[in-house]
Formats: sequence, C-alpha cells, structure tokens
Amino acid sequence: MDRNHVLINSENARASPVCDAHRQPRDGVRNMQRVPSAQRRRLKKRVGEWRCATWNIGTMTGRSREIAETMKQRKVKILCEQEVRWRDGGVRETGEGYKLYNSGSRTGRNGVGIIFDEEFKQRVVEVQRPSDRLMTIKVLAGKSLINNVSGYSPQIGCEDQEKEEFREQLEQSVREIPEEEEIILEADLNCHVGETAGGYEACHGGFGYGLRNEEGEKMLETLESLELVLVNTKFKKRDEHEHTEVEIAVPRSTS
Repeated sequence: MDRNHVLINSENARASPVCDAHRQPRDGVRNMQRVPSAQRRRLKKRVGEWRCATWNIGTMTGRSREIAETMKQRKVKILCEQEVRWRDGGVRETGEGYKLYNSGSRTGRNGVGIIFDEEFKQRVVEVQRPSDRLMTIKVLAGKSLINNVSGYSPQIGCEDQEKEEFREQLEQSVREIPEEEEIILEADLNCHVGETAGGYEACHGGFGYGLRNEEGEKMLETLESLELVLVNTKFKKRDEHEHTEVEIAVPRSTS
C-alpha cells in the first residue's frame, strides 16, 4: 500500500469475521486528507506485509477467546471492533497475547476498540479517544507511524444531528493526522451505498449491493470530497459475500 488509508465499512450492523478478516488489505491505498503524491513508496515495501480487519462484534463481553481464535485463524494482527459495549475507555490483556484498547461511554452503549497481537501491542505510541464511536491508535511499524482508526457510525433511527457530528468528527480526526504518517481507517458506517455508481462514478466502482439510502448518499459525498474510491465496489464479489458489503476506500489516482 501507499500512504495506507483503508476504510472498511459493513452495510450490515454485524459483519461476519469470515468476510471482514480473511482478505489481505489491498494495494494502492493512500492519503485521505490531501491529493495523494504519486512519488510515495508502497507501504508494504517499507513496513512489510501484515493483516488488519474490522468486526462489529455486538459485545465484547464473553467473546475474548472467540475473537483471539478468529484473529489467529485469519492471521490478523490488528482488529478494529465496533459495539464493544464496555463502559468508559481502558486497556486490558484479553489472553493469547492480545491486548484491547477501547473507547466507551458511561452508559456502556456503542463503544469501539482496537486489538493488537503480541507483536504490535509493543509498538503503541499514542491513543486518542474522541468519543464512544471513534478512536485512533498510533503504532510504529518499521520506520513508519501508522494510525489505526476504528469508527462506528450512528445507526438508522438515531438523530440526524448525531450522524452529522460523527461524520464531522471522523473527518477532523483524519485531517489532524500528519501527512507523513500512514492511516488505516476501519469502520462500520451503517449505510448502503447501492449496487450502482449512480452519479458517484468518482468514488463508486459499480459493484455494490442493494439500494442506496440517505446515509449512503451522504457517505459517498464525504468520500468524494476526500478524493476516495470504494475499492470493494470496483470488482464483483462472490455470492456468499454480497450481503456484507465490506468496503475499502482509496484515493482516486490509485484505483
């Protein structure tokens, strides 16, 4: 990857670990906050190959062993989670050498987290927890600093203001990351971008799923303004993976 900017979004509230974690992140992923530089070297050449994933788990309680086994099976080193549903923010060892950083609320609703394997948990440099729906952890990989972002957009039924605040907070968090650092953004954005581009050819490849909803429309507007393309809409998926719509966004010049 180039300046690594991966956006993974499930159209279902609960994404399958099989669909989310089994794919290697795709090449050609760059900076989300500015026009990418064609001269940037590929990230995998600088820091080596490793696998990250995202998973809306519903709750973290009682699932540590299952998640650890899934990460081992899928060879995932960094896992961004949504709906952790733990109070406030914290750090804890979850067993099998994995460590979880989470960002929650007093009510124990929502919540996001990022789990690192034994190798990467030693490389954490900085942790930011803007809200119970968004967090960023910076790690050192080789000579590069990589910002891992886990996000969980408000669901259908939540107030429009809450959804807009999330989009604004997400953009702000990403734009604050220095350009020389890498970014991996993995989030459940709770939207449907639709099976066709429908006016968003710049960021939609035409191989999506279902009908676009209002949240999907606004997300496409956001991605378009940020010069991003939904990579997973650029190719046809196998039938068993159609309904999960795991999406990766990259800058237009690399798609």
